[in-house]
Amino acid sequence: MKKIMLLSLIAMFLFGCLYIPAVAERSPVFVGELATDLDVSSLRASGYEVVDDRDSGITYSWPYHLDAAKVASESAVEGTLTSQWGQVGASFTYEFSGCFLALLFAEHHFAADIIISVDGKEIGRTAPYKEDAPVEDLAGGQSRVVFVTDTLSDGDHKLTVTHATAHNSGEDNLKPDGNTYYDNVALFDALIVKGKQSEVPVALEVGKRTSLYTDEVLTGLNLVAMDDTSTEFVYTWPYDLEAASIQGGGGAYGGTLHFNIGQVGARVTCVFRGSTLAIAFAKTYFACKVTVDVDGEIVGTFTPHADVRPETADVPYQSEICFVRTDLQPGLHILTLTHDTAYESGEDNLKPDGQKYYDNNAYFDCIFVQKEPDMPVLETETTLETVLETVLETVEKTNAETVLETDSQTVSDTAEATDPIPTEQKTFPTSGTGAENDRAGGGCASSLGTAGVLLCLLTVGCIIILYRRRSARHSAV
Repeated sequence: MKKIMLLSLIAMFLFGCLYIPAVAERSPVFVGELATDLDVSSLRASGYEVVDDRDSGITYSWPYHLDAAKVASESAVEGTLTSQWGQVGASFTYEFSGCFLALLFAEHHFAADIIISVDGKEIGRTAPYKEDAPVEDLAGGQSRVVFVTDTLSDGDHKLTVTHATAHNSGEDNLKPDGNTYYDNVALFDALIVKGKQSEVPVALEVGKRTSLYTDEVLTGLNLVAMDDTSTEFVYTWPYDLEAASIQGGGGAYGGTLHFNIGQVGARVTCVFRGSTLAIAFAKTYFACKVTVDVDGEIVGTFTPHADVRPETADVPYQSEICFVRTDLQPGLHILTLTHDTAYESGEDNLKPDGQKYYDNNAYFDCIFVQKEPDMPVLETETTLETVLETVLETVEKTNAETVLETDSQTVSDTAEATDPIPTEQKTFPTSGTGAENDRAGGGCASSLGTAGVLLCLLTVGCIIILYRRRSARHSAV
């Protein structure tokens, strides 16, 4: 018995020495951590994605998207901040995949509330207020982590950051316009996410972000992009105005969009080749209906409506593929995009002119077409021999018809000779019989007709051969 107790004590002692309690994995970033203390290289090596404020995947609303909103900061992740300086109606969105999210903002004495929503649900609110942060400096104070969560489901998400007036400073916020406000400044630095990476597209798909279709991906799919700035597009007013070409944000291909400035009469036209067509527009709250016309036939419609409502002027959000067709006839096509008023928002669209409209905005991004287009399929190969055979058959048929017509004329002449018409009412030829002259004239006409038919068919045959050979060379290239 003593031996058993002794062995038990020894076993418990050894287990206590060998046992190391499990330590929960610590988040690599925490609220309050300075941006300058982050080890960005290690984070990326561990599978985290550090998304700087200048990333094209972030969609900003006014005035975040203005050039004046971009400021330099030594305390920021990549040395830059994006500010809204007093407009609490400003917002931005970002789509990502994963369960982890962290946000970094610079501190400010008049810092506004930051409202963090994921998939339409608010998950956090904070204000990077610091009493002694500089007020006049556009870059504010130190950039810090202001929000962290690792409890999101491991899937696709949409982050929306909005703002509200705060009251942390306890004093008036005097602006250059002479008015005083409460705390309404925000200086965005970066965000950090982690989870599964977005899959590389293997086909064109409606609803997919345009930014996923990089030039490398497009090449692998035998596709090429025609950006909105391409001279291949013909724009009507006001698409053709200089003010209509804007910075896209939201992952727009090439970084630009064409805005119809609320005029549904605007249209886009271009010529493309091949059996595949995809059309990308940036989504917007007051989006109008887009009608797709190919070769004079309406092949589809769509309305690129976004669920995020802007607080002030309507803005473009994420650029997405809105229309796909892969079964068009091979060859050249004429694409025409027209617009009509839509009613998706269900509310008035207040414009800067003070007037209210329905949904009439459009932000055109690009189209994707085949890089090496399908060539028209020929039922039979056209060669010189087949053309000559067709010509000879036609000539023989024409000669046969001519002989038949001549014989019919002869019968008619014979019948005419027996007509009881007075001789003085008839006009006779100066030489030969009427039938002979008619036959001579008919023979001459038929010879000229045959020669004309032969020449025309030979010309058409040569044109066909040259076109087929040219098409074959292009397809080989």
